[in-house]
Amino acid sequence: MNEHYAGLLVAMFLAFYFPTFFGYRLMVFRVNQRLSVEDRIPHTLSLGEWNKVAKKYKTLYPRSILYQLILSWALTGLVLAIAIFVLRFSDLARGK
Repeated sequence: MNEHYAGLLVAMFLAFYFPTFFGYRLMVFRVNQRLSVEDRIPHTLSLGEWNKVAKKYKTLYPRSILYQLILSWALTGLVLAIAIFVLRFSDLARGK
């Protein structure tokens, strides 16, 4: 029975992962459009870069909700990933 729930959770995770991934890329692209070539931010997902992008994005686009959406999608994806992990290991612990 957990297999069905895990499959559903994986589908839900992917439904949040892809918008988060491409939304972050959109944020970096929009910030980089306004920066000089030397100051541009690379399209990496490290925590330091994320904070830098977030601060600059909120400064350049204070009325945009994109940052809040991406953050909530990322947190939802993290919760779903943890749930998938727990379901899979509970199956392994029971010997299935």
